[in-house]
Order: sequence, then C-alpha cells, then structure tokens
Amino acid sequence: PAPSVNTTVIPECREEQFPCTRLYSVHKPVKQCISYLCVTSVRRMYIIN
Repeated sequence: PAPSVNTTVIPECREEQFPCTRLYSVHKPVKQCISYLCVTSVRRMYIIN
C-alpha cells in the first residue's frame, strides 16, 4: 500500500505546495509522510522557503 499512498500524496502535495507546507509545518506530519516519500517534496519547500 506504500506506492498507492505515495502516488496520492505526491500530487496532492505538489498541487498545494503553499498550503501543504503550512499544514505540514503546523501538524508536523513529516514522520508519517516520510513513509510515503512526500517528505522529500515538503522538505525541499522548507529549505527553499
């Protein structure tokens, strides 16, 4: 089920880059996202932002 979530999380996170970054930063779901790989996209946004 890992790939299934990854595909759903990646596109959603990418579309909502700004909101996703804020939500993730506040909710700190990085640990959970780390399993899906979304952390990679979110992490880059943190560094760039």
